[in-house]
This record gives sequence, structure tokens and C-alpha cells, in this order.
Amino acid sequence: MIHSDLSRKFSKTSFGKSNYYLTFIDDCTRYAWIYPIHAKSGTVKVFTSFLYAHYTQDNAIIKRFRTDNGGEYVNAAMLTLLDKQGIVHDLTPAYSHESNSVAERYNRTIITAARSLLTGLPMALWAEASATAVYLRNRIPNRSIGKTTPYESRYNKKPSINHLRPYGTKCFVHLPEEKRQPGTKLLPQAIEGYLIGYTSSDKIYRVYILSQHKGTETRQIHWTNKTIIPLETTAMEPLLAEKTYRKGQGSTTTTTTTYEKDSTLPYQQPTHPPLDVTGPLPDKEGPQKSGRVTRPPTHFGRNTKEMPAEDPTTYRQAVNSPLKERWTSAMDDEINALKKNNTFDVVDKPTGWNIVGSKWVFKTKKNADGTLERFRAQAVAQGFAKAPGFDFEDTFAPVIRYESLRLLLAICARNKWRPRQFDVKSALLYGKLKEEVYIQPPPGFSDGDKVWKLNRCIYGLKQSANEWFALFAKFLSSKDFTASHQDPCMFIHNKFNCYISLYVDDIAIYSAETPHLTTLIKDLKKAFEISDLGEASFLLALHITYTPIGITLTQELYIGTILSRFGMENSNTVSIPLPKGIILTKGTTEQPKEQVTTYQSMIGCLMYLVTGTRPDLVYTISFLAQFSSCPTEEHIKAAKHVFRYVNGT
Repeated sequence: MIHSDLSRKFSKTSFGKSNYYLTFIDDCTRYAWIYPIHAKSGTVKVFTSFLYAHYTQDNAIIKRFRTDNGGEYVNAAMLTLLDKQGIVHDLTPAYSHESNSVAERYNRTIITAARSLLTGLPMALWAEASATAVYLRNRIPNRSIGKTTPYESRYNKKPSINHLRPYGTKCFVHLPEEKRQPGTKLLPQAIEGYLIGYTSSDKIYRVYILSQHKGTETRQIHWTNKTIIPLETTAMEPLLAEKTYRKGQGSTTTTTTTYEKDSTLPYQQPTHPPLDVTGPLPDKEGPQKSGRVTRPPTHFGRNTKEMPAEDPTTYRQAVNSPLKERWTSAMDDEINALKKNNTFDVVDKPTGWNIVGSKWVFKTKKNADGTLERFRAQAVAQGFAKAPGFDFEDTFAPVIRYESLRLLLAICARNKWRPRQFDVKSALLYGKLKEEVYIQPPPGFSDGDKVWKLNRCIYGLKQSANEWFALFAKFLSSKDFTASHQDPCMFIHNKFNCYISLYVDDIAIYSAETPHLTTLIKDLKKAFEISDLGEASFLLALHITYTPIGITLTQELYIGTILSRFGMENSNTVSIPLPKGIILTKGTTEQPKEQVTTYQSMIGCLMYLVTGTRPDLVYTISFLAQFSSCPTEEHIKAAKHVFRYVNGT
């Protein structure tokens, strides 16, 4: 089986005129191939070439092809090709990224590695950097196949890594006598270049020739100890935050590139496509350092109201606050819960292991009306220090969608049900840890050089939410529940008229008062330590009110919070979202940075409101969101006008 996914459109076109890359991953060996393409329409052509090369070179037949429902995979040309070859097209459900987790996760790993490789390099080299990332991943042990490398699993021999060098290493490429100008015997016989990738041979490298603005493949290289192309020489922009986790749009045909010499790569290592570095560099000056004095960030800008710091952010703040006893008690409860679940063992610090740090996260939980519910302290692992492939694998964990929640509440309104709400105490601690992970004890609970060897997941570990969801889904499966194909966090009973939704540790049951419901609640309390909150009144920031004629959903508490955040709680109300006949134009890049942050924060808060209970603002927010990159004072005023409308409605 082959997994495949297409990246989202890059914000910068590569030197080879590519805007996307396409990945293919072998399910058995986890060996991967990557192809940069100019447009989505080139997907069928690339897959056709991959299909025939796979059969010709390896005598292997593709039986299943797993992809999402993107238009690049679901079209007449692709379906005809798959049907002709007898390949089963395994399509994942819509909005269910975890169903295509192998390809989705791999794409994220590629772009993270490419971003690191491109530090200080022209962003237009993203295609070469992504290909290099795949080349290296094929030579790194993978836990999914028994901690061997995909290369070894595919070719039955260990890969050589002696030829690997830091990305961007400066080198000198030999100029053949045939390519030298006549009468230049005394001139240098080599030209300066920089390493940008590898080929199927460990003796031939991909090199970017700076003075000629093109790439080449060569083995006649003299390496230096210097790395990274200097930006002031390349006159290129540094890497920006490209959006590469979802699919973009595009049309036209696939790109063709030219080479310094006419050659193509053998199929044995098609991880790298034809060299994607051609054409001249853009005529623009490199970034210049301005004389402006930098200032600390103003968080949400000058148009916002400073919010009081209610919760401590560090252990020291908690133990020195007026509520010291409450926070100390919350920390003790957390440690006791960890011990009760056998979450960790105190052991001596091992040598040669990555010891993950930890910290405390403090939060005062409130009820729907804003009153205090309880103090909560969580021991959290600093998961950013963990290495993918060794400390964790899958990290995705779905949560209930707003659409599903509204549908379930509509069913309750029709049948006059009152959904029941439950809170799972320390939910993520129930997930069983498959990897061997050591962490430092949180502040205030350290014991010399001792560390914690985790037996179960804790908050902060990248795989914790994934393991908890898998455990809960397995439990419901044993109770004859089936996850919805459209939303994996909505579970439907196969016999009784009963539904369950899950949002991290918040469980809601939608059913009539029946003996089956009573038994189900008893089983939940037996399997997990849960708090019965009674009738659901506050779910996903939605305030639920029951009336004789149905159910009403509001977000009053959230609206009050965002109005206070931007200093609009006492603003005059208006009756329409935007002034009549308003005309807005895009601003310029000279706008103050804090103004951009303020505007984007305002639009983001309103978008969350739209997805919850205010579909009447869809057009307004979509219109204002178009100006998020360069807002002006006029755009800020328009956004404030929307807040005034929300305040009055």
C-alpha cells in the first residue's frame, strides 16, 4: 500500500517553478519519495510515472493507494488510471486527518526539517531542502518498522552516511577544460558553490552555483569548513512562515526544468526529483537592517485593555501569591493523582537518555456564569525537547466539531432530552505510554538526582492526547458504540438511541433516561475517575439553556471576555455589523507591527464566535479577514464596529 499527500501551496515559488510537493510512502518499509510540482493538475502525471517506475525497477505492484478526498486525487483521470491498473483507492473520510496519518504526519516532519535546513538560505530552495529532508529520513531509524531504517527495509542493506555534510556547506566545483573560456589558463579552475542536496550516488552531490544562478550535479568537489550561503551575497529573502500543512489550489501543468548537463536520475533513488534550481535570482536587494530602535512587544497592541493576571505562570509566583494554600493544595492533589494511577517511578538518572523537563501550569476553572469552580494545577512535561521517532510517533487527537455538537443538541431538542455532562479527572494520565521516557520532577517535588520514569502519559507529552483518545474509543467500542465516519469524536450506539461526544476530557451523553443510560454511566465511573456535572450547561464555550420549546445556545461569557480584552465592554451598540456602503482597501507594509497583531487578534476572536453561535457574521468576518496582512486605522475601526454590533446583540 502507498500513502500519499499533497502539500499546501508554498508562499514562495521554487527556483524550478514548483509550488507544491507530492509525497509517496510505502506502508511496509516507510520508504518515501517526494516530487515538487507546479500545480495540482500535475498529480496524475507524477503518479503515473511513479507507478510504472515502481513496477519496472522493483517488479512491485501497488495494490492500495491511500489518500484524502482532495481534487487532485478524486478526478476522472486518476480514477480511470486506478481502475485500469486494478488499484484500490482507499479514500479517507472528510475532515478526518488521522485516517491518513502516515502521510499527514510525514508532511509535517518534512516541512519542519526543511525549515531548519533553510535557516539563512533563500526560501526559494524549499524544494531542494524538502527533498534532502526525505533523503535523510529514509536513512534514519523508524520505530514503526522495528527501529531499522526505511532504506535498509527496502534494499536489505545498511545505508552509507559517510558522504553526508551540513546543508549549505561551501565548496569549490571543478570546471572541466571543455567549459573554460579560451585564453583563461591562468584563471581559477574551480567555481564557488553550496551543497543543496544528494543523488542516488553517494559520490555525486547537488550544488548551487551562486555566480551562475543555477544548480548542477557533480562529483568533482573540494569541500571547505564554511556553511550557509550569506544572504547579503545571494540577495534573497530568508525563510518566511509558509503555510504548508493543508492543501492549496492551483491549475495548469507540471513544470519542466533544465540542467547544466542533460541527465536524469535512476529510479533507485527517486526521493530527489530532477534538480529544482534553475533560472536567475530575483532582482531585489537583500534585507537591510534599519536604524529603528526595537521595542518589546505590546502583546495585543495599543488598542487593547490590559487584563489582570489572575493565574500564576510559574511555581514561584504560585507559592508567593495570596492564594498560596489553595495552589499548594492543588499541586498536592495532582501529585497524589499521578501516584494513584502509577504514572511514574522514581529512579536514578540514566546515562545517555534525553531527560525531558517539566513545569507547573496553574488555572482557575470557572462555571458558565463566571463564578469560581476550583483551582487546578497540572504537572506538564516540556514535550518540545522530545525527539520524533524515538520519544513519540503519532500525536494527532481529534475533538468534537461544532457542527456535530449542534447536531446532537438538535436531536436532544427534538426528543426533549437533557444531555448529561461529565469531566474526566486527569484524563490524559489514562493513556499508556509505549516509549521509554524520563522527565525531571516538577518544581517543589524534586528529589536530588532522581528522575521520573513514566509509565503513563502526562500532560505536555506530544502523544498523550492521542493515547487517551485511543483508550477511550476502545472502551466505547467494547460497549457497542461506533465512531461516526464524519466526526471520530461522535460515538453512536449500534442498538440504543444514544450518542456520546468527547472534547479532550469533557464527555457528554445524549440520550433519554433509560436503564441503558444508568448502566453506561456506572461503567464509565468504574473505568475512569469522572465527575458527574449533571445536565450539560457549558460545552465548548457554549452556554446551553433549556426552554419548553427547545434549546438555546449563547456565548455570553466569551463575548464579555473578548469585549473586555479589547476595551469595548462599554462601547455604544449598533444595529448592523458594518456601516452601509463601506469601502476598504489593503494597506501597506509600513503599518506598525502592533497594529497588525491587534487586528489579527480581533478577527481571530470573532472567527471563533462565528463558528460557535453567530453565523450572521460569516460574510462580515470573511470580508475583514482579507486585510489581515496590512490593516490600517480604517480596518481597525471596521473591526471595532463589529464588536459594537456584537455588544448590542
